[in-house]
Amino acid sequence: MASAPLTVTKISRAGVVLGDVAATADGNTFQNTGYEFQYIQTSGTGTTLTIAVQATLDGQAVANKTVTLASTAEKLVGPFPTDKYNDANGNVVLTYSSVTGVTASVMQMPQKPWL
Repeated sequence: MASAPLTVTKISRAGVVLGDVAATADGNTFQNTGYEFQYIQTSGTGTTLTIAVQATLDGQAVANKTVTLASTAEKLVGPFPTDKYNDANGNVVLTYSSVTGVTASVMQMPQKPWL
């Protein structure tokens, strides 16, 4: 199976409701412009979020980024520079060590937040 795409929610001054969805065993992806953050929450079971790094350094693959969450935790992770994290389709690829009780969502901040 393929990883499930997450919908990116654009932040606004009017406020937004995040579209939390259950993390999938095959992982998740999202379209990345470099202004996105992932919100991840666990309840009852901890997990390690792995964010695929698509970059190389001196011809060597760069290690993936990992973020560990305890059994009841929440974290906001990002942003994700496009030249380091985007795959060939412009997506960030996420996987989880456990998906039991794990929800995820993605938000995008305005590219010119001062306007």
